[in-house]
Amino acid sequence: MSGRQVKWYGDKAKNAARDGAVAGLENATDELLKLSQKEVPISPYSRGGFLRDTGQSVVDSAELVGAVSYDGASDTPGMAVYVHERMNIRHQTGRSKFLEGPLAEHQDALLKMIGERVKKELGG
Repeated sequence: MSGRQVKWYGDKAKNAARDGAVAGLENATDELLKLSQKEVPISPYSRGGFLRDTGQSVVDSAELVGAVSYDGASDTPGMAVYVHERMNIRHQTGRSKFLEGPLAEHQDALLKMIGERVKKELGG
């Protein structure tokens, strides 16, 4: 050993990376929500836009898991799944797979958002 002091920043780096991952995941799930809301079918026969308006994005910072979900009103349980999965229904606005489609189409950009935020938090 040459007698030099080595400073350890491992804990600081881990915390910064985690903070960046949480913030990036929040940004990415919010963006996916916005993208998917453009695709949610709006029924001309009911309370137009009610399904779209139930969309939400959440992040579990402890588990580093993010989700975007839709849930029909309490009087229409399962509506979001029904509308999302039924490929044989032609919608006047929006489309089936209104969440899955934007995720597949923008996956690389969403992952890049997370990576950029981690990099920023690490000082890069």
